[in-house]
Amino acid sequence: MPSDGPEQRGGSASCSVRVGGREIGSPTIDDPDVLVAMNQPSLERFASSVAEGGTIIYEASIKADIAFPAGVRAIPFPASSIANENGVPKASNTAFLGAMSGLGLLPFGEKNIKDALAESMSTRPSLVEPNMKVFEAAKKWISDNLRN
Repeated sequence: MPSDGPEQRGGSASCSVRVGGREIGSPTIDDPDVLVAMNQPSLERFASSVAEGGTIIYEASIKADIAFPAGVRAIPFPASSIANENGVPKASNTAFLGAMSGLGLLPFGEKNIKDALAESMSTRPSLVEPNMKVFEAAKKWISDNLRN
């Protein structure tokens, strides 16, 4: 459920995604298990909502001058750098997706993720392969830098 309003003009934005193996009665999420923060206002605004045992993964270039909730794993991740290094500066979101996959935070297999990623770019097929490269580079960064 995306939120629309002042975030469209540069403030913090949020989008909640609920995934489950059964019918979902409400898409509302008050205490997410995972927070992906791509900018400082979003990190500051939403970090405190993450459930104990959850994970916050945030853009490494952000100054994280906040106290993270107790029992929550906070991971600075260089999504922008990975996207830039792989020739797709606008693919930070794909890098975060790769990181989440590498961390085991997604409840579906990698083939499903890659198929969905390719389908989401079906109108711009030239972007599929470069984004797959970003996805793999992000997973490799997680593997090389974090030991679960």
